[in-house]
Amino acid sequence: MTQNNKALVTLLYGEQFTNHWEKHCKQSWTAYAEKYGYDIVLIKRRIDRSSAGTSRQIH
Repeated sequence: MTQNNKALVTLLYGEQFTNHWEKHCKQSWTAYAEKYGYDIVLIKRRIDRSSAGTSRQIH
């Protein structure tokens, strides 16, 4: 896959959010990314895994 210099990025933490994104968003994100030269980055784990980070809600 060719890497672009821009990306669409989302946080998908947990199976529920991943399933929702795949069902309702993936197709349109993919079409948009291909049309305008974006990569798609799916973050599927907490970025801040410190005790302070894991004590906070993500939404």
